[in-house]
Amino acid sequence: MTLGQMFAQIRPWLWFWATSIAFAQIYVGLHFPLDVICGAMLGFILGRFWSLLYNHYYGHLLFPIKTIYEH
Repeated sequence: MTLGQMFAQIRPWLWFWATSIAFAQIYVGLHFPLDVICGAMLGFILGRFWSLLYNHYYGHLLFPIKTIYEH
């Protein structure tokens, strides 16, 4: 479960925050642009994978499935 999943209204701000930090790392000369792009892609892919895996095995604990007998 991520902040973007829990609080969908702040998702654009989270993307803005991550992008501004990535740009700042390039601007001050700490990283090359390709380092930042590859790191962002790797982070996105791994984050998505673990999020899907977590939701598959533990999602029912966070969002119980309602039966037709429950109101």
